[in-house]
Amino acid sequence: MSLLQATISQLFSILVPSVLGKPGKADIVLASDSEKVVLPVVPANLPEQNSPQNNETFNGILGDMAVIGPMGSRSLKLESILPPTPLKYSWCRPNGDGAGTVINFIKKNQLAYKPIRITVVYSNGSVYLSMAALVNDFVYNVDNVGDYHYRLELTEYRTVTGAGGLSS
Repeated sequence: MSLLQATISQLFSILVPSVLGKPGKADIVLASDSEKVVLPVVPANLPEQNSPQNNETFNGILGDMAVIGPMGSRSLKLESILPPTPLKYSWCRPNGDGAGTVINFIKKNQLAYKPIRITVVYSNGSVYLSMAALVNDFVYNVDNVGDYHYRLELTEYRTVTGAGGLSS
């Protein structure tokens, strides 16, 4: 994504919600244990939330029969820009962390085999997404002005609760 595209995307993400009466600006927070980072640039399109269900179809004497299956793990992908200094651009989130901090946080948790929690929260306090997740893939590169471009792929991390259910 070029600098011009990122600037236009950020402007639309600020202007459109205010005109349409939507919740406003969002922050994407990645957390693990007592540590957290805030992504400095929120993509124009927030990650899609999918809720797969593992249904099955059996072929019997009376024909096909669909059986409701358990819920599958959610997954999402983020792609955006990470400036080394968030205040470098006026369209960055004012509380966002720099590229080095974000990259080190993700890599540290990958190497420690730890899940992270991704939370997308709007400025009015409403939560779009809160999910414990495993990093499936993290790819980044540096452009000619020193900004990092990244792609982060996450899959929901669920644990078994005492009652035999799953929680994220």
